[in-house]
Amino acid sequence: MAYVKKLKPIIPFLLFFLLAFTYTFILAKPINLAVTDIGRHLVNGREVIAQNWQILYKNTYSFSMPNQPFVNHHWFSGVVFWLVYSIGGFHSLHLFHTGILLAFFGLFFVLLKKHSSWLMSFLLCLFSLIFLAGRTEIRPESFGFLLLAIVLLIIQKIRSEKQLSWKTSTILIITQLIWVNLHISFVFGMFTFALFTLIEKTITKTLNKNNQNKLIVTTILMGLVNLINPNTIQGALTPFMIFQDYGYRVYENQNLWFLRNMYQGPVIPLVFIISLIIFLIILFMEFPRNYIFEKAMAITGVFLGLNALRNTPLFVIFTFPLLAQAMYQLVKIIRKKITFEQPKLTSFLAITIPFLIIWISLGSTDVFRKTNKGFVFGLIPNQQEALNFLNKLPNNAKVFNNYDVGSLLVFSFYPDKKVFVDNRPEAFSSDFFQNLYIPMQNSDTIWQQALAKYDFNFIVFGHKDLTPWAQAFMKARLRDQAWKIIYIDETIIVFAKDIPDNQDLIKQFMVEVPLSRLRI
Repeated sequence: MAYVKKLKPIIPFLLFFLLAFTYTFILAKPINLAVTDIGRHLVNGREVIAQNWQILYKNTYSFSMPNQPFVNHHWFSGVVFWLVYSIGGFHSLHLFHTGILLAFFGLFFVLLKKHSSWLMSFLLCLFSLIFLAGRTEIRPESFGFLLLAIVLLIIQKIRSEKQLSWKTSTILIITQLIWVNLHISFVFGMFTFALFTLIEKTITKTLNKNNQNKLIVTTILMGLVNLINPNTIQGALTPFMIFQDYGYRVYENQNLWFLRNMYQGPVIPLVFIISLIIFLIILFMEFPRNYIFEKAMAITGVFLGLNALRNTPLFVIFTFPLLAQAMYQLVKIIRKKITFEQPKLTSFLAITIPFLIIWISLGSTDVFRKTNKGFVFGLIPNQQEALNFLNKLPNNAKVFNNYDVGSLLVFSFYPDKKVFVDNRPEAFSSDFFQNLYIPMQNSDTIWQQALAKYDFNFIVFGHKDLTPWAQAFMKARLRDQAWKIIYIDETIIVFAKDIPDNQDLIKQFMVEVPLSRLRI
């Protein structure tokens, strides 16, 4: 018994160690520059440090729409990523990003404990990995998750102490100032604190008038510092305007009802089930008056989660605090009303059964299915070879590329060469996507017109692009004798136009590729 008491203080650390180990395993899979944004973010950081300010306002990476206005709402993330990358390449960047997400996860673990118990928090955090595992790439949004957890914990601190110190207020304002330059998710920090202020001022009223006024002042100042970004008011309003001219349908931005028959895995059904549970909890369970904030947050989380697949981590962050409190309350009711003959055995089963169910659920999904076993950091195999090959293309190359590989090419080409398109729909007009980019892949006539206009002499294409237009384009080029394959790996294929200027590259690198190797 004395031994158990000695262990008790370190139990939270042991539980989080298990969580952190599991999450690290999920995050430790190699980076594929051909399907992620990180290459472009790194160039953003490098160019800002070099004082190339135009990347903050224009689509300078592209030769097809170089003067298209663009609000670079994640520029500071690029600076941070570039500085870390400068220390140790992609390995140091991967480890740093893993650390950011583990820091978020640790704070989330503490946040859920404040609504339940360490054990309940552990089980819910373990369960949350099913949702978080879908967002493992190195993205600026990871900073958003960390900062949102910080804001939520600060709100808990204000509630427990029943006061807001000016020091805490300053931390919130500085957090918001940093966040508005890191990622577009800054809007959730502003929204969360403004919602808390509104509910506290009008409904719960647990703070005295002086502290309520401090909440209002802090909220106003948090709103004002959103203007301190390179694009000022336009940058502050970007979360509300980014989809106004969004001409390319991105899978992760689609709502869950639209994706219900396309997405393989448990995430979408679980979001629907938890959303229903949340509404039942709100309707039928009694909570202390100050839990109105958690209810409002949960409703917000349900809306966000159902609205877009990419929002599933936000769904977890916003809904799980109420879920934790409800489950904790339910367990207390069961313990009070039911007397167990063997309480120790019952407690053991109550812990082990949910743990096993969650662990089996994790194991039966793609969470633990990785091509490279174990903990792997850095680039996927052979990607450095691809980068080395792309550097062999002449500086006067006019490259047609598809949407997916745009970020890879920005990383490889800029500033010597520019890309045709990259994976930022907001940086290109809807007219560009709908009347040029897609039609030129579907129609040989339009392709020939674009070829005459842009004088393409190379094509770099992500051959795993399963869109109908990409498939049609790949089939056409493989039959087109005017183009020769000079490079292929697991993700990209490079064609050179059969012209005199390209003969040296064609003679040195031309390869015959069986169609079975391509997904067409």
